[in-house]
Amino acid sequence: MDPAQDKTTVGTPAGLNLRGQLSTPNIVLPSRVDRNETFLRTCKFRCFSPRFARPSNTELLLGFARAFGRGLNQFQFCQMLRQCNGCQNFVFTDRLTIHQCDGPVLQTQADNFDIVRALVTMERNAGLSRLDFCHLFTCCDLCHRVFLEHLIFSHACMDI
Repeated sequence: MDPAQDKTTVGTPAGLNLRGQLSTPNIVLPSRVDRNETFLRTCKFRCFSPRFARPSNTELLLGFARAFGRGLNQFQFCQMLRQCNGCQNFVFTDRLTIHQCDGPVLQTQADNFDIVRALVTMERNAGLSRLDFCHLFTCCDLCHRVFLEHLIFSHACMDI
């Protein structure tokens, strides 16, 4: 009898055939044909030039929070933060998936508030409100770069 027609060799969820014996499932092994080149051609990766590579969002955040740092230009600042369509709060771009509109607010007024730790946390939160935004960030009138409010006077303005 053809094994494909033998109903007694059909496996059950427990791995037993209908006679109560262990059944061996028909395992199909992948072929050993090298298809990497075909796969790579279909991926269509975006290219970049190392000379013009932009810093990551994390690098922007770390540089932004550094005393005596250069701050961020408007494009970099908007790259680092996004505004939620629902609640209008601001969220670090790399943490959009953990944003929760009605989640706990970040304690920006606390004495030990750390902007980096607050923005990179893996705990769900509401992000930065418009009020938080206005209290935390400022823009230099001379170089037009964005800084943390408490660091604005410690930067060496690049347009002077």
